[in-house]
Amino acid sequence: LGWGCGDTDPPAPPSILLVVVDTLRADAVSAYGNGLETTPAFDALAEEGRLYTRAYAPSPWTLPSHASLLTGQTVEDHGVGLAGRVVLPKAARTLAERLRDRGYETAAFSENALISEDFGFAQGFDHFAVRTAEEQMAAGKKGTIDVVDELRDWLQGRDPQRPFFVFVN
Repeated sequence: LGWGCGDTDPPAPPSILLVVVDTLRADAVSAYGNGLETTPAFDALAEEGRLYTRAYAPSPWTLPSHASLLTGQTVEDHGVGLAGRVVLPKAARTLAERLRDRGYETAAFSENALISEDFGFAQGFDHFAVRTAEEQMAAGKKGTIDVVDELRDWLQGRDPQRPFFVFVN
């Protein structure tokens, strides 16, 4: 008969991949009209799925926007970006925490030092890979982690029986 009627197991929860490309303007993306074919992978996704023509950030800068994205709260509710607050409060419940509590393996990979443990964004992630601002300053330049290699290594070592939530910035 179907799920809920005792005949079959409920469907397995889906794995979730959330990719944020910080400060990418729509006019730089081919699917939005840039004729230079700058973003072939995004273009392919747009052809197969939905292409949003109206998306609004909750704030004009990284920290409060990501705090809202990962908590579902408005800037006024989580307070990041207001009155000098730059760290996500521990009391804010993140998507990663909610999914981890439901059995998901959680991992984050960030090339942006603002999206790091220093600013409270590791809440709920079992694995968090980032090159911090301290590491960048110690190296004397802005450096990045290789997100593709880090993600590949994490995927190879994870439990394939569990769903995952992966956040990539």
